Amino acid sequence: MLSMSSDHGVKNYTDWDDFDAEAYVRHNYVQKILHEDRYILERVIKALHDHGAKPQAWEHVADVGTGPNFYPPMLLAPFVKPAENGGRVDLIEFSPDNRRYLEEVLRGSHPHSNDGCWHKFETAMRKECLLWTGAVQEVCEKAKVVAGSIFELPHEAYDAISSYFVAESITDDLETCKKAVNRVLNAVKPGGFISMAFMLGSEGYPAGVDTFFPAVAIDVPQLRGMYFGKADVEIVQVPAKPGARPGYTGMAVVTGKKL
Repeated sequence: MLSMSSDHGVKNYTDWDDFDAEAYVRHNYVQKILHEDRYILERVIKALHDHGAKPQAWEHVADVGTGPNFYPPMLLAPFVKPAENGGRVDLIEFSPDNRRYLEEVLRGSHPHSNDGCWHKFETAMRKECLLWTGAVQEVCEKAKVVAGSIFELPHEAYDAISSYFVAESITDDLETCKKAVNRVLNAVKPGGFISMAFMLGSEGYPAGVDTFFPAVAIDVPQLRGMYFGKADVEIVQVPAKPGARPGYTGMAVVTGKKL
């Protein structure tokens, strides 16, 4: 167990080695696309269009803290050069079980490679724009799973970067969350595209039987402060029904560019 201090004292959290990727995917992504995720897809696709992103123009992008969530790199993949021309999508992940899951999906050896779990997200993206036709396969061709931490990212290395439900969902300390956001911003080149998503009000969450992982119960004004003077972004609160997590009040999606 990990022990962390919080406003409510010391809490015991499950070790990240025990994060159950399969359980997390079953709970969040297998049955259907949640309203909140569909809303995020639409906002990010619009933001990429507004940003002027060109198909197969970026050389190196990253999704930070991918976890067992395949749709954020799917959103970026059409704008990355083919692998044979040097294009690459880094799926940067700390948890061993999450890395295993991603490797199996990329190899096509996991049931979710072919059972429609992630293809339904591709269908939803394709309805917004035909550019996302074949997005699952594009990730499989261009992506590499990288063992790493949000706190140890390279400086100004990426043309675009995404990070969904990570900075606020790895700690219960607001300052640590701010540090994580800063590390993500530091890793993208000036003018590069940024896409991040956050749980709002979350007080923690399970990922497997008898597990509990930390979260910071942040709100939109706090998020605005994290990006002020560092990035030109739009922050939109995603309408949601409470109940997904203790304290949960919705999601926020952040899109824009690094200053």
